[in-house]
Amino acid sequence: MCLSRRHFTALCGAACLLPHQVLSEKTPLATLHGALDIEAFKAKQSLRISAQKDQTVFTTGKDAFLVDEAFEAEITIEDGGLTKSLALISGQVLAVFEPRENRQSDLLLPNATGSIRGTGFFSSVSDDHEFDYLCCCYGEIDIATKINNNTKTLMTNYHNAVTISDGGQFGKSPFGRPYQHFDDELVMLESQLERRPHWQLPNDIMKFLAPHKLPL
Repeated sequence: MCLSRRHFTALCGAACLLPHQVLSEKTPLATLHGALDIEAFKAKQSLRISAQKDQTVFTTGKDAFLVDEAFEAEITIEDGGLTKSLALISGQVLAVFEPRENRQSDLLLPNATGSIRGTGFFSSVSDDHEFDYLCCCYGEIDIATKINNNTKTLMTNYHNAVTISDGGQFGKSPFGRPYQHFDDELVMLESQLERRPHWQLPNDIMKFLAPHKLPL
């Protein structure tokens, strides 16, 4: 059932956020394309969100996200809209975060945690949580595995990806190109926030373009 923002605030429970709706002034989660199912956890001050369809786009303040139909995550949003943490439970997410000064946001995956300070990234988790895939599209991400606490820093101007196994090991991406995400999707997300990707394109040309029509 899709509820109004007023009803959601009153119930502090489950709701559906339709396109062009904003959750609240204090929590400026807004859906730009598609729809999100939302469950609020008042004690943890977090939201459990899932997408109703592929190519769902939403923003939280100055951060923007493109997710697939399998996407489910728990997100914590600070006052003013800064994403404090995103715990990816299933599916995949492409995101662009506003640059942070002297602070970070946490990306929580089944097999690792990442610290983000203003980055474009893509992440996907396998159905059995056997491995996670994480691509730093531009910027910097510090990663620590949950088992063995192995650490790695992804720093790049243009796509650097790893896999993280459930045994706590980093691996080289097996795909040979960015997996399931594209340069023009990053441009689309940044443009919703009146920004451009802070990357360095080889020969000033985007190499990886979506084979499908973009949602926005």
